[in-house]
Amino acid sequence: MIAMILLVLSLALALNRKISYSRWRPMHKLMGLVYGLIIAHFMSAPAVFVEIFRASGILLLLAAIIGVLSFLYSVFGMNKRTALRYKIAAINHLERATEVMLEPLGAALKHRPSQFAFVEVQGKGWSEPHPFTISSAPGEGRLRFTMKVLGDWTRKVREELQPGGEVIVRGPYGRFDTSKGGNRQIWLAGGIGLTPFLSAIRAMQPGDDRQIHLIYAAREARDAIFLDELKDRAAKLGNVTLVPLFSDEGNYARVDMMKVKLPDPLNTYDYYLCGPRPMVDTLMRDLKTEGVAKTRIHTEAFEFR
Repeated sequence: MIAMILLVLSLALALNRKISYSRWRPMHKLMGLVYGLIIAHFMSAPAVFVEIFRASGILLLLAAIIGVLSFLYSVFGMNKRTALRYKIAAINHLERATEVMLEPLGAALKHRPSQFAFVEVQGKGWSEPHPFTISSAPGEGRLRFTMKVLGDWTRKVREELQPGGEVIVRGPYGRFDTSKGGNRQIWLAGGIGLTPFLSAIRAMQPGDDRQIHLIYAAREARDAIFLDELKDRAAKLGNVTLVPLFSDEGNYARVDMMKVKLPDPLNTYDYYLCGPRPMVDTLMRDLKTEGVAKTRIHTEAFEFR
């Protein structure tokens, strides 16, 4: 009973979005310990030894084993297996974001376009790792992360991080892969949700036979990071149509807008969406209403929590 109460309390704290990431992360890991206590208590019950030989008991036991192993892997295995050392080569202060460029101090991270990694700055006051999309293309040499100021840690990056420091990068992770889509694709980015598409368009080469519409929604023109680079890449590639949308001009990322601007029916495209949760949820709902199959809509989490 006590373990169950602890689980409910730790879950409530972990889901509280007002708690900073540095405090949220240990609370989230604490749930694994509480889960282990519940499993231990469950396994100590006499009736379990009878139930365990039934189909339901076997499934429950397998679920318990998978849960415990997943917790152990997340705490001990995942972080150590993929850790790579980098140095901070340069920092680019954009209008409302910060681009951090890293150079490897040994083996370099091998990643696909649009994947993400955990970044852990070494030094006092930089304790916990944070997940960010890799905005550079594979094989660039430098690893690039573009971060919007959304909390204490990203604000500290913008104000205090200096070239020359050391960073641990763990990854890559993620399966937001536009290369597996069809020949007609819609990439829809909201704000800093551009980063997976930035990696993808930087990796593209002339001759790609996909027809891509990159819809880039931002509050105003100065919020649209790398807009000039996107225009240049779209012009050179020839198969990318860039559609900037700025809400201060009355232009929003909506399905009714797509029906007007896109040359073909909505249900003939594959959709890749990354941006604030309300925007993505609304687009998914409206696309399904327009007859777009669920299997043709792909999303990337804008926030890790």
